[in-house]
Amino acid sequence: MRKFGTILLAAVCCIGCFAGCTPENDDPIDVNGMVDVWAAPSTAKYMQDGRKVGDFPSAEEELDSDFDYPEKSNHVLQFSGIKGEDVGYQLMLEAKTDIRHYNFEIDGDLVNSSTGDTISKDNLSVYAEHYFEVYQPRVFANYYPIVGYYPDALVPISRYIDRRQDKVEEGNVQGIWVNLDVPKDCAPGEYTGTGTLTVNGATRQIEIKADIVNVELPDEVHARSAFAVWYDMIGYGEGDSMTEETYRAYYEFMLDKRLTPTNLVPEAMTSIEAFVEEAERAAKDPRVTVYSAAQFVKPENTKADAVTLFTALAKRNIELRNSGDETTDLFKKLMIYKYDEPAVNNIPFETLENYDKAIYEAKKQVKTMLADYPDLQESLMKAEHLVTFSAEGISEELYATETEGGVQTWCPIITYFNAESSRQTALERLASNDREGGEDVWWYSCMDTMPSPSYHTDDIALSPRILSWMQFDYKVSGNLYWNVCNYRYYDGGQYVQRDIYNDPLTYTMINGEGQLIYPGSYYGLNTPVSSIRLENIRDGLEDYEYLLLAEQGIEALDGYEGKGREVLGKYFDSLYTGLVYNRDHAVFDVQLDSLLELLDALYNDTDTAKTIIDGLMQEE
Repeated sequence: MRKFGTILLAAVCCIGCFAGCTPENDDPIDVNGMVDVWAAPSTAKYMQDGRKVGDFPSAEEELDSDFDYPEKSNHVLQFSGIKGEDVGYQLMLEAKTDIRHYNFEIDGDLVNSSTGDTISKDNLSVYAEHYFEVYQPRVFANYYPIVGYYPDALVPISRYIDRRQDKVEEGNVQGIWVNLDVPKDCAPGEYTGTGTLTVNGATRQIEIKADIVNVELPDEVHARSAFAVWYDMIGYGEGDSMTEETYRAYYEFMLDKRLTPTNLVPEAMTSIEAFVEEAERAAKDPRVTVYSAAQFVKPENTKADAVTLFTALAKRNIELRNSGDETTDLFKKLMIYKYDEPAVNNIPFETLENYDKAIYEAKKQVKTMLADYPDLQESLMKAEHLVTFSAEGISEELYATETEGGVQTWCPIITYFNAESSRQTALERLASNDREGGEDVWWYSCMDTMPSPSYHTDDIALSPRILSWMQFDYKVSGNLYWNVCNYRYYDGGQYVQRDIYNDPLTYTMINGEGQLIYPGSYYGLNTPVSSIRLENIRDGLEDYEYLLLAEQGIEALDGYEGKGREVLGKYFDSLYTGLVYNRDHAVFDVQLDSLLELLDALYNDTDTAKTIIDGLMQEE
């Protein structure tokens, strides 16, 4: 990995002056006078005119036309990670003349020269970054976006070429995204290889390096999520290619990004029997963190419906236990998410209380069926009943007890967590034992998120990623998002058609709101097309696992029990306060490398780990 050392070095070298940490190097690679080439991390994003997204002045400052960023001296696709994770890096082309054709291909397997081990070239995927004209930029709390072309969709480069979109006008920048899928059985160490860049027939080799640490990413996803796939909206993007397989392809695509769709595929929602069958598969899938069953629990018949649902799940779970399956738990990932933003939608608190009380009573009733299975009883009582809250946040009026209904899973809008007092309230609800099963806390992102990070197209690349660090830090159990495939435009009153691959405005005055993926059929694909935002969300979820592994590793060291959160707090403190984060991706990149170095030591060299931890703890 790129050994920048501990967090102290990060503070000295990086804050505001990443050039000081960048090795002295030559200018961007020139290919026959046609294009300058440099490599950039996935945490940076560049507009088509070469301006780095987020590197804009405040409204009062003059725009600077000098885009001489430090990373332009880097010519190597440099991947760093652990076994089993996906890592992205970018190759940036700056056209000095009109480019009629470009391509980038991996030459062969990556090789560890010390051991002879290899990573197959098939584990490297290449995508063209597709640009969108943002004509109504969103003003964020920590920077002012401008009108222009922003990259987002990541199209397999061969499909981009097939549609003859592999062209760059003189003066423009084109990003090429390269993703490395690190094998689970990959031997640790440094791997090297090359790729060939072709521009108007001229070629140039690009160096590739991959530093793999001897730590494995768990298959189980620990950061819970409910990112809704609006299955009925997919057809507006995929058109006549819609089938049941399309729905499942979307579902699986999101799981592969470590995100769980809120609902199971449509065929699983046709009956409770179909739901139980699909829930069993989902319960056994370590990628899945939740499945909602709200449509089976109607407000007008809440308790009876809930008893029917819970009984069907309990009966099947008992059958599984009797057949020798001692691990499958059909209640552990169960969610009922019925009510959304009561203040906005004029839902009386009494409605929430009655619905929650009926669900709780149904849980208590069905619990008796599971007397021989205390683990299933516990999961049933903890099954999520989630309610989202906008401005009102967590309200004492809805604190539930054994006899009074309220809220079991709080899900305030993310901006609620900017205040220390709000975060403290959330922790108090997590610790509540006012009734059996306790309470849980999630958050959700929707529309105006200032001053928090967002998933908007014209926000910086780091924004979606840093959210997972905050989620871990603030002990937020899950992250909810209202839609990932908003293939239409909401004008404030209705959804209308739009040009998906040209118009990024998905919601009134917001670019990319509710859309993190793009229809694949446009490029002849049977899966959706990913985005820079989605890849950074996925990277953030892998970072979450880094943090969890680090916490567990620290707690396992003699003399450091109970110190995990305190040590990791040194990283958090340098990246954000509340929800306001440092938008300089260079600061984040160095802290990530430092965390990776700590992980390497924790699981392979505990003496070095203790030295690193002691150094961190001595910092003020």
